[in-house]
Amino acid sequence: MRKIFHCFIATVIFSISVVSAQEIMTVDACRPGMMAKALTVFSGNEIEEFDVEIVDFYRNFFPGRSAILIRLHGEKATFAGPTSGMSGSPVYYQGKLLGAIAYSFSNFVKDPLMGVTPISEMLEIFDWQKVRDKESAYSAHLPTENIIAAAVGIEPPVWEIFTDPVRSRLATTKGVQQLGLPLQFSGFSASSLELVEASFRNTSMHFTRGGAAGSAQVVGGELLPGSAIAAVLMSGDYSIAATGTVTYRDGNRVLGFGHPFFDNGPIELPMAQARIMATMASMQHSSKMSLTGKIVGTLYQDRKTGIMGEIGPMPEMVPVRMKYISETGKETKFNFALAQEQSLSFLSPLILRMALISGIESARLASGYNTLDVSGEVKLKDGKILSLNNFYPGFQPVSGFSFLNPTLHSTGQIAASLSSIANNGFSAKPFASIEVNFRSLAGRKSATLEKIWVDRTTFTPGDTLAIYFRIKPYQKKSFVQVEKVAIPYAYTSRRLTILAGGASSFARTEKRNFPAKFKPQNFNQLFKLLQETRKNNQFCVQLISMDNGVFVGSREMPNLPPSVYPVFKSQAAKGDVTQSRFRIIKELQFPQKYMVEGIQQLRLDLEN
Repeated sequence: MRKIFHCFIATVIFSISVVSAQEIMTVDACRPGMMAKALTVFSGNEIEEFDVEIVDFYRNFFPGRSAILIRLHGEKATFAGPTSGMSGSPVYYQGKLLGAIAYSFSNFVKDPLMGVTPISEMLEIFDWQKVRDKESAYSAHLPTENIIAAAVGIEPPVWEIFTDPVRSRLATTKGVQQLGLPLQFSGFSASSLELVEASFRNTSMHFTRGGAAGSAQVVGGELLPGSAIAAVLMSGDYSIAATGTVTYRDGNRVLGFGHPFFDNGPIELPMAQARIMATMASMQHSSKMSLTGKIVGTLYQDRKTGIMGEIGPMPEMVPVRMKYISETGKETKFNFALAQEQSLSFLSPLILRMALISGIESARLASGYNTLDVSGEVKLKDGKILSLNNFYPGFQPVSGFSFLNPTLHSTGQIAASLSSIANNGFSAKPFASIEVNFRSLAGRKSATLEKIWVDRTTFTPGDTLAIYFRIKPYQKKSFVQVEKVAIPYAYTSRRLTILAGGASSFARTEKRNFPAKFKPQNFNQLFKLLQETRKNNQFCVQLISMDNGVFVGSREMPNLPPSVYPVFKSQAAKGDVTQSRFRIIKELQFPQKYMVEGIQQLRLDLEN
């Protein structure tokens, strides 16, 4: 039997050199009761053979698509049953390739029945690759209003704005379903995984936790029919990859999975070797436990009947450099890379946030009060640079009587900024690099604005006001600070409003007063909005006048003449024009040692 097995494997390996060398068998040529052979890896890199029985056929399994119903035989296969990671395992009858194991039908099975995608339908993917330039990949088209609000500090960056799109995209129907793919997370903290694990429940992905291999480099097997193959989302100090099985190889081109990964069409994802540590049998659902090996090529197609990749050229990834500086000055660095794939814009911000959280928790090794002073930047391929500099004392209230600690607050706002760019509906803006530095400061450096007042009750244009504000730091005594603000000589209104407060409070007030500003009409407006995000440790003062102005889209047109204002006002009902009752005359920002919460206003009248 061992000799026959080696001969069969040798025949399969030899057949990858040219298409014609690998004979295929159509669904019509199959008969119930036929005994066929399948290949997969149960442990290590060894491709093993097991028997399968052809039970029957599904016509119109999907519209215009068929599937072959099989029953597993053999000790290892029947013990494990339908197994995550087995997707793509090739099935042969007398040396002819029938297709790829791809579907299961239930959990807690007693009879290991599975579905096979016919190879003839998988080979169609090569035709799609020839015309990849004529079609577009899947685009998430996420509603970005909540994401932008979190990015600029109006709303807290709660998990739901990142996890809900993932849950929606990966949701599957009950009953007949594609065989799950084990999505292996390596290097991540338990808390970061627990926060998002629910997003992968009842989906085509089986969320699995793992660590790095015992050796510095995982040695995976060559990508041959039956060997493990990985689709890489992140690599480096943190690794995320989905593992399946190679079905077919033609020269340097490979087919696998037998079902979609994300069903995104034309893609460019890193393709890697993988090693199976073990196959964990379970009554609920068995799964292969894998380690991601060397990236050896690119996945170019993600289709209903499988994935297609090519060994050799490798896609660009986004390098991420992260540094954590402790209260003692100790530096801990993390380096990893994120897949540069536009169709995964719904997922990339979430997994980046998970990696940043894991790095902070690993470096800090504590959960007491601290404040994070963040610096860094995001570089886009078009040369634009977005600053990530900000200040996070943590314990910001969110709905449900909960709070955001500095780790969740900082990583959430960073991820929201990247998501705003990645999911913008104006134009594709690929990232060139991401750099983030977290400096930890002892204690909770937050404060509350208690009161503001000025040194007069009336004003004249050109006056310099002394504005006093009393601030109460957390668990410390209040202090009073005074700042000088000059009123422009050209100011003509009879009343002046002074608005003073913290950055996040300002952002929320600005959203109420100037809602059109937060609905950008093009990418440049969006990027400008992100660039102008106030730092949390800035105390802001605005001089405001009443105004007959409008926003056309998100472009402000202040102080319109009486003859023009009614014309624009009449257009407001059409949706493109928004009335603006206020005009910002001047804004000043004063750096603080704290994040100040709260906002207050005063009104002064023009001196007679």
